[in-house]
Amino acid sequence: MIKKSFVIPFFIAVVGYFFMVSMDAAIKVLGDKYDIFQLLFLNAIFSLIPISFFVLRSHGIHFFVKQNYKFQITRGLLHSGGFFLF
Repeated sequence: MIKKSFVIPFFIAVVGYFFMVSMDAAIKVLGDKYDIFQLLFLNAIFSLIPISFFVLRSHGIHFFVKQNYKFQITRGLLHSGGFFLF
């Protein structure tokens, strides 16, 4: 039997996977019509939906106050730079 505490994160993961597959399909269909940066922006927005729901449901808004933003900004800049150079 699955523990009750794992049911909600499991369904959030399934929804996140559904969004990821849907966005991948949309990029393949719309790739010829739109700029790649617009598609990547939409990809980032759609990936934030299940993550935001999970964080707000599990930890509340005070979770964001305790975060190390310098690390997150550095990680985002390095990730963006690596993507643009790739």
